Amino acid sequence: INDTWTCQKKDSYLSDFNNMYMTNLIQHLLDTFLKQYFASANNKATRDNVVIVLTKALNDRIFANQQYTPYRLDVICDESNNPISVVNDRKLIVDVKAFYEVAIKYIETYTRVLNLSEA
Repeated sequence: INDTWTCQKKDSYLSDFNNMYMTNLIQHLLDTFLKQYFASANNKATRDNVVIVLTKALNDRIFANQQYTPYRLDVICDESNNPISVVNDRKLIVDVKAFYEVAIKYIETYTRVLNLSEA
């Protein structure tokens, strides 16, 4: 057995793969929780409810016992992303901003050789 081929490296929870996995999980949760708002009025009360429900759902699912959580999640659903033109088109726009920790991807080392007189 070639150990370099069969050995699985352990990814850090800050890796790009885990960030992508977490983003996909967030999208799946959005699809699940936003279905209940079809045929609802697009008004301030509904948009506030969307923020409350999604924030709670994301906090309960994403931040509960997970080792690779985003640093912060912001759910935005208000007049800033739902102007009257969007409301008139019968759309609801929800922005979820996921902030991830920045992980070290590359390490560079520099070695300098000095004369004893320069040290």
